[in-house]
Amino acid sequence: MKAAEMILKLLNKLFSFALASMLLAAASFSGYVLWDEHEVTESARAVQRSIQTYRPAEPSAGETASPASFEQLQALNPDICAWLSLSDTKIDYPVVQGRMNGEYLSKDVYGGYSLAGSIFLDARNSRQFEDAILLVSGHNVSSGEMFADLVKFEDADFFEKNGEGLLQTPERAWKLNVFAVLHAPAKEELIFDPEFAAENRSLLLDYVEKHALHVEPEILTAFQTGDGKILVMTTCVNGPDEDKRRIVLAGMEDMR
Repeated sequence: MKAAEMILKLLNKLFSFALASMLLAAASFSGYVLWDEHEVTESARAVQRSIQTYRPAEPSAGETASPASFEQLQALNPDICAWLSLSDTKIDYPVVQGRMNGEYLSKDVYGGYSLAGSIFLDARNSRQFEDAILLVSGHNVSSGEMFADLVKFEDADFFEKNGEGLLQTPERAWKLNVFAVLHAPAKEELIFDPEFAAENRSLLLDYVEKHALHVEPEILTAFQTGDGKILVMTTCVNGPDEDKRRIVLAGMEDMR
């Protein structure tokens, strides 16, 4: 009887120790996750604050971007090829282009390691933004940095009242007009292969019309019946749709 009691006490102690170890591990992991998220956020914010010093001045109609500003930016990192901003969002960043598309998923605009990554132009696109369909991607950082604010366009009221932006390169400047927001699978060629999308423009626009959460019919129709450059901005969708991406499309109006 005493032996059984001793074994039971020992088992209780072992169980208590194992439970305490599990709770400690869980607490440690939770602490690490919070610390890691904090580091990602602070890193993204620090880069955003520092790079604003080199932000090109917004040109008036008929003007181009300031080459001097881009000379400074490209002295920091020659991969910087443009500056993108969307009104009433935190999106106000340089755009980089790496040799491969994964290069800037974990590098900031200075080329240093950063889990927040950078806003980057697809490696298959022209860095002078000469293509008809241009694909730009960025992380959906939980604190609202990088391309997180693309989610705002899913709100009908925000979509209706906002959507202007500006894309500048050393040689050109384009006024942006957002005309659609949708979700699409990460492997959808019409969205994530700009060369294929350009060759199948009508299919792309039909896909957008069919799957759009919100759309500006007049702008979409203008693209369906005519030419014009389209900027495709993409980021992750958090939650149960992690296999999908959030897509915001904008028409590009040459300011020259």
